Amino acid sequence: TRQASYTFPDLNAAAHFEEARRRIAANNRAPNPKYCLGVMPFSSLNEGTHNIMGLENMFLAYYQHADDLAALIGRLAEHQRRSIRLLAEIGCDGVMGYDDWGLQDRLMVRPAMVEQFFMPHYRRNWGLAHCLGMDVWLHSCGYIIDLLPTFVDAGLDVVQMDQQENMGLENLDACVGGRLAFWCPVDIQQ
Repeated sequence: TRQASYTFPDLNAAAHFEEARRRIAANNRAPNPKYCLGVMPFSSLNEGTHNIMGLENMFLAYYQHADDLAALIGRLAEHQRRSIRLLAEIGCDGVMGYDDWGLQDRLMVRPAMVEQFFMPHYRRNWGLAHCLGMDVWLHSCGYIIDLLPTFVDAGLDVVQMDQQENMGLENLDACVGGRLAFWCPVDIQQ
């Protein structure tokens, strides 16, 4: 219940978006405008949660304080929707979030927990971005292949990951090839 009294910083203040608004407007007047990707000020639901409460406390909360955890994630998701609307208003072509879900060889939590606590918000927020004419990008490192089909079905357009080799390029292709764009370095680990 303590999460209910937590005051988030005002990352969605209009003043934070003015410089980006000017630059995007100038870009859109150019003969060959560039794609403008906006990073959501409230860009993370999973990481935002454990940044507030600590990773160990978040893992315990799945079992000991599930309602409070769900409420905190819901509050973050609400702020994220405001971020999406603001980025659409200033002319972004896409929105990007950051949520690492994987360890080196497996997910941090069971897919059922991601589905229960996070996917309803991803679906709603990514659907909002699409309704506003924007693509959805997500950075997520680690072994996340088990979540990718669910993410694609929820509306993810582009995944940015730094360690795709730990899942195998052929495995990624078999899993979501042709349905998801990848924005990745060659490999940061090998």
